[in-house]
Amino acid sequence: MARPTHFTEALLLRSVDYRDADRIVTLLSRDHGPISALARGARKSRKRFGGSLEPCMLLRVELAETRGDLYRLASAEVKHHYANLASSLDSLRRAGAALRTLRALLPVEEPAEQAFASTLELFEHFDAHGSDRWQLLAFQFHLLALAGLTPDLERCDRCGREAPASRAVLLDAANGRVRCRDCGGAALYLCSAARHFIRAVTGPTFLDVEAPDERAWLQARGALEGLTAQHLSLELPGDPMD
Repeated sequence: MARPTHFTEALLLRSVDYRDADRIVTLLSRDHGPISALARGARKSRKRFGGSLEPCMLLRVELAETRGDLYRLASAEVKHHYANLASSLDSLRRAGAALRTLRALLPVEEPAEQAFASTLELFEHFDAHGSDRWQLLAFQFHLLALAGLTPDLERCDRCGREAPASRAVLLDAANGRVRCRDCGGAALYLCSAARHFIRAVTGPTFLDVEAPDERAWLQARGALEGLTAQHLSLELPGDPMD
């Protein structure tokens, strides 16, 4: 007996050819988070899949559970194609880095509706306005915050003094907290502009911020690398256009 299917929205994170005509796809689904599914005949069937199994498209997919680890992808259709994004090499490569970040950070088959919505927001921005490297970095910090890894940039963890917004601080990536310059002992220097950028993008919005200058961007990028290495043992994608 065929198993019942259900529909959901999804983004394609990865596609791997399997056997002669199949594909194994990794999807970020609105309802289930990251999942893997077997698309039988995907490399031959235009009726069920057409050209839908491509990145940078919002899909409507039909899924069925199986006895194994994989879902069965019964069908997929394009709900929205981010055509301008796909026609820009810079935006396409940055969108790809965003998708690789999702694969690295999100637990399999755990609901991730906010991450899904934030990815659509990023793609819509790239499609309407083009892309810049700070937007990819903002997205990555935003995902860290959704995972509960928001650094505390406000108060020294040794003396307890609050750091004024106009002051630079030193970030200890091991505990995600800062030291004032008087106490010292932390390696990652953050100027006031880098602090402001990180605070802004780890809040409810991540694109409605002022673009950081080169110095602040480099310091914020160093903070992201330190935090993900210390707490997740990961190295997230850098800007692919660098």
